[in-house]
Amino acid sequence: MISWANVGAKCVCINDDSMSFWAPGYSVSGKFLVRKGQTYTIRSVEITPDGKVGIKLVGVQDRSRLDYGYAVERFRPLVVRTQEQDVEMFKRLVDRVPNMETAQ
Repeated sequence: MISWANVGAKCVCINDDSMSFWAPGYSVSGKFLVRKGQTYTIRSVEITPDGKVGIKLVGVQDRSRLDYGYAVERFRPLVVRTQEQDVEMFKRLVDRVPNMETAQ
């Protein structure tokens, strides 16, 4: 199993091109329901019909109420940092830049 993919975890879609998804009884492909850059909450983690790890997302169903799931590789965990953490990371990056003298 993917260590970050747990029920209740927040994730971000990183690839919605030719999205593969599955529903009970069949698998299909196409651009559908989820969008790159959007944040979702994992509702369930399952093994897909082809043996891969898949996730189902809170609130993602089509009008016919089919319960679609998606390949976990198309998502990444949502990482939330505080402003202090962001500033500290920036400071570490700036400290790596060599000191440049002002040109005359």
